[in-house]
Amino acid sequence: MTKIVIWAQSVCRSTMDLYREVKRLRDDVGVTVVLRRDGRGEDVRKLREAQGQGDYSDVVDREWDGKVESGIELLDLGAVHVFSGYQANRAVRELMIEAKRRAFRVVEYDEAPCEMCLGVKGALKRLYYAMVLPMRVRRAVEAADLFISASGNMGMERLVRLGWKREAIEPFGYASGRGSDVGVEGSGRGRDVEVEGRELRVLHTGVEAKYRGVDVLKRAAASLKRRGVELEVKFTGGKVDAAQLPRLYEWADVVVACGLC
Repeated sequence: MTKIVIWAQSVCRSTMDLYREVKRLRDDVGVTVVLRRDGRGEDVRKLREAQGQGDYSDVVDREWDGKVESGIELLDLGAVHVFSGYQANRAVRELMIEAKRRAFRVVEYDEAPCEMCLGVKGALKRLYYAMVLPMRVRRAVEAADLFISASGNMGMERLVRLGWKREAIEPFGYASGRGSDVGVEGSGRGRDVEVEGRELRVLHTGVEAKYRGVDVLKRAAASLKRRGVELEVKFTGGKVDAAQLPRLYEWADVVVACGLC
């Protein structure tokens, strides 16, 4: 039996659903999901629990305190290791290098670097991505056999600049196979929507985190209402069950995916 270890960096509804499906795929593949409980991962877990999304006991098999020493003890659980969070987490990078040294297959499942800051901080972070991060992740990148990009084809050039070989990048998730005409690489273009006899229906389904700029959408909606535009805006705060989403999308005239980047 092929044994795969997925190193989950945080509790996320989308990725947990993905891991759940991976575990169901084949009887001849054993999948162990290890959840990191340090720093950012713990903060996100508390956020998800506050939203009623904290129970993933059917997905998570082991918990990891985020330290290199305890992580090394878990490497023998599999022959293929799928890591996340290598950009910001030194322990993840060290485990990638150690897994390669032990002749295990090493995969990184992550998003391409994406700047979520504005102004001076944004400029400094872009400089960090260009000059510091490539050196910091170099050995981990060399240790990996494959990069599964949860950003699809978006940010491909950013990954190449970090040292990833283009042929080792597998687009996955949103925008896969659609080129770079959407999202961060896109123009932000929209289209006119016309409705008759009722208000314009606007939907935002994501978590209301600061970097998403949901407050901008709320101010825009209030401004439009003051100008006499009839509209109804629904904010789910990420609390809606996935089974309810199709009905909400059918209800909406406009779906807004907020993001300051």
